Amino acid sequence: MALDKPSGLAVAARPPVPSDLSWLTGSAADKDLRSPRWRGPVAARADIEAVLWAGVIAQWVVVDEAARPFALVQFSDADLRHGYCNIDVVRPHDASAHHVVVAVEAGLELLRRSFPIRRVIAHLLQPPEREQPSFFGIEWSEEGRLADHAVSGDGYDDLLILGRNLWTHPPSRLLLSSDD
Repeated sequence: MALDKPSGLAVAARPPVPSDLSWLTGSAADKDLRSPRWRGPVAARADIEAVLWAGVIAQWVVVDEAARPFALVQFSDADLRHGYCNIDVVRPHDASAHHVVVAVEAGLELLRRSFPIRRVIAHLLQPPEREQPSFFGIEWSEEGRLADHAVSGDGYDDLLILGRNLWTHPPSRLLLSSDD
């Protein structure tokens, strides 16, 4: 499936494959990773495989024009009765944030079209001195903050809980082409 944004920035999405485990292992070890699902003692290949599939309803690896993986977008722990799920994004530290925004926005749109999901929740670890929550520059509302929640270097990070209602705040306009 190809994902296009009107700016002409193109990326493609595909299911995870075994060769993705190496870059996911490196990304999970990144001290700047903000996803509590992936941050911490996820280092062994078996741990990566378990986290990769546990509770996931939809996920894909996003690749650039040269077919290099640069992000994993996951939707997990869905409650279809109440219409919500969690989102996690793993990306190498040097990956383009613009590509990740396209991947996340496209993922939200595909999720909205494919599942009875009305609300998506993001859990992010963030240094306490950073006041404004950000999830790749996409509009979310702050639902809560647990101060000093997770060990980070010499201190602690806050756990932010961000929400986005897909019915009142649909993903931005994306041109989704189906060449799958």
